[in-house]
Amino acid sequence: MNNLTEKIREKKLLSSYSLSYKIPLHIIRGRAQYMFSISGTRYMDLVNNVCHIGHCHPKVVKVFNEQISTLNVNTRYLHPNIVNYSVRLGNLFPNPLKIVIMYFI
Repeated sequence: MNNLTEKIREKKLLSSYSLSYKIPLHIIRGRAQYMFSISGTRYMDLVNNVCHIGHCHPKVVKVFNEQISTLNVNTRYLHPNIVNYSVRLGNLFPNPLKIVIMYFI
């Protein structure tokens, strides 16, 4: 990432969105367990929130595309997918962890 991009990032993103590493990685894509930098270097991603499923998992991409091409909803409206997901997620945890909080950014 160039200096201009870093300076704009500092002004436009929350300060809590810090960059990792002394020389930040400029990642442009991911596939399975790997991320790829702008220079083409491949990194195994064991830090990000995708360790359990990987980047661009075909099943996740397919389901996401099906939903987003139908309707992109959030919690302000009634929609069965939000309720169904909350029930399924809540059933994975013991009581009293039964209420789901969805955080969208």
